[in-house]
Amino acid sequence: MKLYSLLLFFSQAAVVLYGLYIELAPADFPKNLPPGMGLSLALIGATMSLVLLYAEREREQRQKQMDDGALFRQISNGLSACLTVHEREFYAIWPEQVRRATNNVDITHLGLLPPRVKNSPAESDYFSDLKKIYKSSRATIRRVERYSSGKKDWINKLAKEFEGVANVSLAVYQDPFDTPMPAAMSVCRIDDRYAWLIAVAEHESTGNVRDLMLTGKESVDLVRRYFQERLWSNGIVVLDRGKLCVDWEKRLKP
Repeated sequence: MKLYSLLLFFSQAAVVLYGLYIELAPADFPKNLPPGMGLSLALIGATMSLVLLYAEREREQRQKQMDDGALFRQISNGLSACLTVHEREFYAIWPEQVRRATNNVDITHLGLLPPRVKNSPAESDYFSDLKKIYKSSRATIRRVERYSSGKKDWINKLAKEFEGVANVSLAVYQDPFDTPMPAAMSVCRIDDRYAWLIAVAEHESTGNVRDLMLTGKESVDLVRRYFQERLWSNGIVVLDRGKLCVDWEKRLKP
């Protein structure tokens, strides 16, 4: 009970006691009210005290409900959903997410070889319409490609294709492992709404589920930080918002 409520309660209790004193005290005790008024005063004070107690109880219950709601909102911000996705399903979902993005899109492809367009019409459409899809998005798009001798032509093709496209940047990442599965993980992100873990167990497409789609603000932000700190910051920029960095190959590690 808050301090002002306590003061009001005690003042009403004092009124009740004073009213009882007027009615019950011996006749020779000093009294400031005529007989009969003390009982009315005590009843009024008791009624006001009960009303005050009821109002305070209601206030505490509302406050508890508000606290529970705030706690739920705090917890819900940390909740995430995870959906397992096959590669063919990824290429059906991802292009539309890129088109609808409004702020930031992060993309990685960390395979040793260029993408092999062989698994579904959706995959074929995605890579054939890559420039159109990126240009149609209102988001700033950053793409990281794992560098290898087998992907050099593919990377140069991307740089040429997106040169002059102001919302697209491209960087290459040199992985310390010379194996199909890199040390880093391929991740993708759409604004603060969706994040993807790509090729979690394998890069070459099989009949197995390969990717994970995550939702939840904190999970997506964690993927954003991973992309920024582990991949983009350690990469070599090839294309900076549509502007070609002509000396990027000179900065490659031997």
